[in-house]
Amino acid sequence: MGSLKSSILLAVLSTWVASAVTVEPIVGNECEYSKITICRDLVSRWVFLPNLFQHTSQTEISQSKQHTTLVRFSILTQSWSTDKRKIKRNCKMEIERLACSVLTPKCKFSDPLQSFASFPCPSLCKSIRQRCEPVLFRNNVKWPSFLPCERTPRSKCLRKRRFQVPKLPRKSSHSHRNRMRLHHRHHDSHAKLRKSLKQVVEVCPDVARLYKIGKSVEDRSLLVLELSTHQGQELRPAVKLIGNIHGDEVLGRELLINLAKYLCHGWYTRNSEIVRLIQSTRLHILASMNPDGHARAVKNNGTNGGYDMFLSGRTNTNHRDLNRAFPDLTSYIYYYAIYNLEGPNNHLSIPMSYQMEKKKLMVPESVAVLNWIKRYPFVLSAQLHGGAVVANYPYDLRFPVLPGVQPRNSNYVATPDDEVFRYLTSTYAKKHRTMSDPTLNVPCDDAYPDEDFGKTGGVTNGADWYSVRGGMQDFNYLHTNCFEITLELGCNKYTKEEDLEREWDNNIGALLAYIDTAHTGIKGMVFDGKQRPIENAIINVKRARNMAEIKHDITTTVRGEYWRILTIGEYIVTASKQGYEEVEKRVSITNHEEPLIVNFLLQRRLR
Repeated sequence: MGSLKSSILLAVLSTWVASAVTVEPIVGNECEYSKITICRDLVSRWVFLPNLFQHTSQTEISQSKQHTTLVRFSILTQSWSTDKRKIKRNCKMEIERLACSVLTPKCKFSDPLQSFASFPCPSLCKSIRQRCEPVLFRNNVKWPSFLPCERTPRSKCLRKRRFQVPKLPRKSSHSHRNRMRLHHRHHDSHAKLRKSLKQVVEVCPDVARLYKIGKSVEDRSLLVLELSTHQGQELRPAVKLIGNIHGDEVLGRELLINLAKYLCHGWYTRNSEIVRLIQSTRLHILASMNPDGHARAVKNNGTNGGYDMFLSGRTNTNHRDLNRAFPDLTSYIYYYAIYNLEGPNNHLSIPMSYQMEKKKLMVPESVAVLNWIKRYPFVLSAQLHGGAVVANYPYDLRFPVLPGVQPRNSNYVATPDDEVFRYLTSTYAKKHRTMSDPTLNVPCDDAYPDEDFGKTGGVTNGADWYSVRGGMQDFNYLHTNCFEITLELGCNKYTKEEDLEREWDNNIGALLAYIDTAHTGIKGMVFDGKQRPIENAIINVKRARNMAEIKHDITTTVRGEYWRILTIGEYIVTASKQGYEEVEKRVSITNHEEPLIVNFLLQRRLR
């Protein structure tokens, strides 16, 4: 009977795995907060990229000939702003606003994930040109050469009524510098969070970029702040930090807002360690992944709503736990292990059973983050929670108990990179003021029996603690090159305002040390014989001492870059790509201070 059950189960699971066809995520664009000074007060503060001239960044815009032409026009017509003749005042403003609407087009989301550009309608452009070109001619000023009205789209465009936006006064960035001082208080509305992040951009525009990756069920923006320099972007690892996945867990949100301010302040005061971090790393901060849940948590004054997950703010508006809403890829890994099958060990496909279109409606926040994860080559990540004091690493899902399969002796389920994840979590726990201390990190009141993380060094395997299916942590590891851990930072989910400063002191050193671990192991480029970068080359690693393979490969980016976090030791590293001869190198990692640069040159395989 047992063998019959096993056969039926095998057939079912085979069908299940066969259905794991790649489902491309719904492509979502971003909206960037404008840093183009000449335009920011004339048109929308949120910019769609690329623009009509295929500029893909605001840095490109500011260095373009179109921007130079606009600045020259603005200088030539500077006196028109105070001219007695209304026609000159209006023409100056309308032409500049028209030019900015093309250079930095207004960005809006048509649904929670998809953004689009609103350019001025051709008819609007033509009417302004017809009315103002004679005025320009009489004053020896030329119409901006990059403004041919025929190029602007006719659909979803800005007509005259929507184009007439009142001019907003521009504030000097210096007036905001005092606001970079840390204030340990709740940012208890989405408006306050948005204002704080905008201030970081206004004070540190050379290194800060604010962008939207989507919207929540209730139309609140998911805002990401990037901190990095724009020069020499090769081989700088991308790191992301995510807070407030559960809306009632507020400490991560407050820590990340203050971390952004702290780094901005360190940048403009030229703190050497902060400057080094920003110049060597691309840091992306999503302070609140669940702004709707947070709004409910604030409304209920941080109470648990009678342990109701919706009222407490834990879930999103559709009663969904955002950290249980990612594709479950871990089950496939377990299936391969149970039946001794050869399956992929990285970049597993998203199964059709995930029902992306349905998820887009029910958990747009998780799908927006899923798309975000795919758009950027993140190397390292942490999600910040509350409810315990421990650093948790994958796998998060417990191994299944199946008929006919010998049960395991432990709930602990190690990834192929268990040693790396132990290093990452231990780095955070040791730098945290209490996490790894057995006398200071005592069990929370609602801890499980025998749960005492202070005695385990402040770290735990996720599955050994409790099982999570569809978690973001496992998804990062199995679908991308990114290594993510979960940080539980306090027993109280809704941290009291009077405790925020103490928790900042507990965590800031650990946060900075953790970001630095992205610079551990090896990194490099993979080229072909003509020195062209090779995308999706596979980087495989074996331990040199016993030639044991670490069965989790990573892949190169579109620019041929790769980053592989490894602990101290000797390794055999192989780069390969279909159609090329693979290349093997022996590397020795002696410290965690700087990654070794290991480049590969792959030659075409002879037929």
